[in-house]
Parts: sequence; C-alpha cells; structure tokens
Amino acid sequence: MILGGGWSQISALRRAKERGFQVIVADYNPKAPACALADFVSTASSFSPEEVIAEARRLRPGGILTLGTDQPVLTVAMAAAELGLPCPVDPETALAVTNKKVMKNLLSSRGIPVPAYRILTADYTDEDLTGLTFPAVTKPLDSQGQRGVFLLNTPEDLPKAVPEVL
Repeated sequence: MILGGGWSQISALRRAKERGFQVIVADYNPKAPACALADFVSTASSFSPEEVIAEARRLRPGGILTLGTDQPVLTVAMAAAELGLPCPVDPETALAVTNKKVMKNLLSSRGIPVPAYRILTADYTDEDLTGLTFPAVTKPLDSQGQRGVFLLNTPEDLPKAVPEVL
C-alpha cells in the first residue's frame, strides 16, 4: 500500500509492480496520476491514519509506505504499528519529524540548538512575539510543500499570514 498517488509515488509503484507486487494506492483524489497504474485504489486520505488503517484492514496489504511527501510518514508509522507491519520509524519518531512543535521541543530538551521560535495560535498577542527578531519566517506545525511559509519583514506582516499558516 502506497500512501499518496502523486507523481512522486509513481516510481515506487512501478518498481513494486516490476517485482510482482499488487499495489494499492491510497489518495483522497482518485484521479491522482499513480491511481491509474495501481491494482487497487483507495480514497483514504494519506493524512488520515484512521481512514488508512480501516482500508488496510479491509485490503490486507503486506506492507505500507510513502515517499516524496512529508506528512504521510506519520500515517504510515501509525498504520504499520496498529497492523503489525514493518516500518523503519515508530509513531513517536514519525510525529517528531512531521510536527514542528514536537520537533523543536524535543531538540531543545536535548540541548540541540534551534532558531528562536514561537508557537502561535489565531489569538496570539504582541506579547507572544517578545524576543523575536525580524525578518522572521512562518511555518505551519504540520504541513508540507512550503504551504504557509512566509517571510515576515516586520511584526505587522504577521496578521496577513496567520490565516493561511493556520
């Protein structure tokens, strides 16, 4: 079972089929490019561990993976752990590499330097920005593909970025 049916997953799908595997592609978009090459298509979202686990229970793959994408790594790890399938990372590690809050807190707790940061919510205040220098960069906690990444030259630029970041 390959999570994600985009162009980045096609090579793995082809390699698996060359080796005689039947391939399930899970992508919320049944018209994603890799879906046309799959033996089975599931519209389970690669961002939803619950949907992927339910589909994997139904379809019973011998393995589950993703590549060329960030966030579904957590879904793969959670599904593999739940279903007893092999996976190179456990769910805790997958969460730490896909959620910037968890990642930065873990690095900081281990004495590994990280750039100054703040975790903000929609109702942040100017006080939450104390100590930050500008220019600064926004990044969502759990997104990929540079979505929600903005260069902020001044604190006044932040209100324009927050809706898309969140």
